[in-house]
Amino acid sequence: MIGYLSPMRPHGFPATQRIEVRDSPHVDHRAVEAQMTDVPLAFHCEHTAKASRVLALVSINEGPASLQSIFVCADAETAEEVSCLLHSAWFQGPSSHLQAAVGRLLASLPDEQASALKHYADHALAGTWPLHPDRRAASSRSPFDILEDEDEEVSSDEDPEHSSRDRLADLPGRVVRITSMLELHVYEPNRLFTAARAAGWEPMPHSDHDPDDLVGAVMTLADYPQIPGAEGLGNEMSGEFLAPHKGDEQKHQPPDFAALFPIPDCSCDQEDCEDCSSWHLTPRTADVLHTALCVLSDQAFDDADELGDEPAQKDHPDWGTFTRLPRITWNQNHDWRRQFARACYDLANDLRQGHWPLPRCFAEEMALHLALEDSDADEDTIQFDEDHAALPTGRDDYDWEGCSECLFQDHDVLQLFDLALDGIEDPDTEINQYYGIGDMRPEAWFNAFKNASPRDPQRGFHR
Repeated sequence: MIGYLSPMRPHGFPATQRIEVRDSPHVDHRAVEAQMTDVPLAFHCEHTAKASRVLALVSINEGPASLQSIFVCADAETAEEVSCLLHSAWFQGPSSHLQAAVGRLLASLPDEQASALKHYADHALAGTWPLHPDRRAASSRSPFDILEDEDEEVSSDEDPEHSSRDRLADLPGRVVRITSMLELHVYEPNRLFTAARAAGWEPMPHSDHDPDDLVGAVMTLADYPQIPGAEGLGNEMSGEFLAPHKGDEQKHQPPDFAALFPIPDCSCDQEDCEDCSSWHLTPRTADVLHTALCVLSDQAFDDADELGDEPAQKDHPDWGTFTRLPRITWNQNHDWRRQFARACYDLANDLRQGHWPLPRCFAEEMALHLALEDSDADEDTIQFDEDHAALPTGRDDYDWEGCSECLFQDHDVLQLFDLALDGIEDPDTEINQYYGIGDMRPEAWFNAFKNASPRDPQRGFHR
């Protein structure tokens, strides 16, 4: 029988991370990379009538985890104590109490057992783990070999009639989405970085806010039973049913834009033919625009959460979204920025439900202008995507000028970029009243236009 000693938490990718770092100087990643070794995920005990042994579940370089026998003794009590001590040494780091406990146990063991315990305890306390002989051959395999093995594997738990590629509406049962929020205190960053590198993490480009990409390292290890160098402060979960009639879809499954925005069958090209003479939002255009809106929404949520109420700064590396907006918005707070991120998401959700993304407020107009700008820039890249390439082609594919003409009521919001029109946002100014623009001050950006239906005020935020 194997006894699992490491505390477990419900698995699930954390939607929100709050990280506290104690004593975290800038880390030399080259030094961390040089220390890369096997990384224990947990320590277990196995007991038989004749002997007991301690097993380490280890992983390296994104390879499969394996159990390694590291200590054998005659009685179960000693094995359990060794497993507990190694668990504490690896996951919590050195302490005078722990080192005293290891010393007492070493003094009571026969030489061979004491040597084995000291070998692994010294490594665990130092935050490293020795490369097991059985793992040397496995660690020399290329990532392409591992990927080929994974491609050949077929999960026995998968329903052969309903694969993960099925759309939500095609599944016979209800689908539940679980969102987990994990909060961690990182008290030993070097230990955590070592484990993350062994799991395949590579630091994102340098930023002033997170120079070592600590958040990325933590996210790499988020599904581990326990993360080396970190302690959990809390884990909250929420669940919801997904509803196809509301436009919900599996996270990995793109919307079926070919069905949502069908291309007219007519090709007569007659001027009086409504199908041939009208502009159409095609599946490929909708796909590119949807991607741009989703990316813009995620970037805005990330920037809002990372930078809070700080004023936006032009050309600062940490500001990617909100410096693209007119300067009159640069001093808005965290809540305003989250509302703008939701405006991007609302337009993307319109497309997911098969509706044209018609802006209902100034914030959505600005979001759509930015998304069209990004779509034009990303058009060549996305065509290499297999799912996009499978969409039907149409006459109006990638017609961003057509989008600009057909999806907006007007382009008044773009006048906020013109410094010569300073004050045009204020409805009390003469120039605003002359053009009949209305209130374009930032605090009014989320008010619905008089001729548009307001969004559901109870819709909340998706993240």
